[in-house]
Amino acid sequence: MNRREFLKLSGLTLVLIATEGGFKITKADKRFSPKLWINISKDNYLTVLINKSEMGQGVYTGLSMIVADELDFPWERVRVFPAPAREEYVDPYMGMQLTGGSTSIRHMFFYLRKIGATAREMILEAASRKLKVKKEELKAELGYVIYKGKKFPYGEFSEGAMKLEVPENVRFKDESQFRYIGKGVPRIDVKDKINGKAIFGIDVKLEGMVYAVVERPEVFGSKPIKFNKEEVKNLKGVIDVFKISTGVAICGERIEDVLKARKKLKVRWSKGPFEKFSQEELEKFFLNKLNEKGIVVRREGNPERALKKAYKKVEATYILPYLYHATLEPMSCVVDLKENECYIYAPTQSQTGCLRVAKEIT
Repeated sequence: MNRREFLKLSGLTLVLIATEGGFKITKADKRFSPKLWINISKDNYLTVLINKSEMGQGVYTGLSMIVADELDFPWERVRVFPAPAREEYVDPYMGMQLTGGSTSIRHMFFYLRKIGATAREMILEAASRKLKVKKEELKAELGYVIYKGKKFPYGEFSEGAMKLEVPENVRFKDESQFRYIGKGVPRIDVKDKINGKAIFGIDVKLEGMVYAVVERPEVFGSKPIKFNKEEVKNLKGVIDVFKISTGVAICGERIEDVLKARKKLKVRWSKGPFEKFSQEELEKFFLNKLNEKGIVVRREGNPERALKKAYKKVEATYILPYLYHATLEPMSCVVDLKENECYIYAPTQSQTGCLRVAKEIT
């Protein structure tokens, strides 16, 4: 299902809008950009749009849990969909679409709870009107509206709920009523990753697409001084060979062609600023920094006096190895540049950053 198909789905859609007075939830209609957060389909499936990037940390599961809990929806009927790279989906605290610093749950918790709780109340109101009974006589539970023992799926009322005024103040669940928050649930994206249905950035294939690989220096910061450009460019399937900021790029018609060409590439690199850096050099660098005067970030009381009076003093230095913040998925990016449009397909932690760079380049 692509984004256009998702927007065509019938059902309840809510919008979280930033205003001068704070955040407000309202219905999505033609007056607004498609700032959709949830969708309840007629066959009673809940789809939650997630504005954070899933990188194996479980954010698709964690954020959709919050909505499903307040909405009181069965976990096995919850689906997720990545939110578009749009201003409407920025992190309210960061002011941009960015995933990092273990902030996804902390920053989105209240807003997603409110979306779920508001949707629940609108479903109950719509059910009250359709069944012609008092709202107080109805109960929302696990995707069903219950009235005197009879169960009606939320999907029966989603269209009516969408036509209602959105209540500004809604009742949140008490923590003792949580079904999912604070508990373990099956990861929502595991099945598709196991059966091969999950689409990653490197899976993108477009008509007329060309491929590129990069030969990078052994030492960070080194630059290419000289390389056998003409020899490599004349190889089968190679379109061009040129310098970029991080090394030498080879473009070709097929991925096999550029990978073979890279093996033939011979580059003479400049000496970078980190030429002599090693694990031992890094340890020496940081240990020396401990002897320099640092910046006081926070100060409480009089630590000098406390240390002077201390009966026993313990001092320890902890050294951790230099670790590579590596991804299991191959780093990739596909750009389809047209006369008045630029489409980016990339696994990214910062959708806003991608848009910004693309704007600068184009």
